[in-house]
Amino acid sequence: MLHTDRPVANAGLFRFIIGFMNRKRPRCEENAHFLDYVRIAYLEKCRKELPKNVLDKSWPKAPAALEEVRKRIVCKETYA
Repeated sequence: MLHTDRPVANAGLFRFIIGFMNRKRPRCEENAHFLDYVRIAYLEKCRKELPKNVLDKSWPKAPAALEEVRKRIVCKETYA
């Protein structure tokens, strides 16, 4: 069973590495899986490290691919 799962795992890892290498390009088929992972990881980090106070502006640093989203969240919270 393990021997048959190895090619599938290898293909997934290869796709992830290709996505990492193309992470600075606009979203495309090659980097979509990696960018989805980055987005999910950042949202989970925000969930765990949310500011405890309304006046606290210490949000977790966003990855480069999500910096624009982070600015929107912080601006929305600041001016809302």
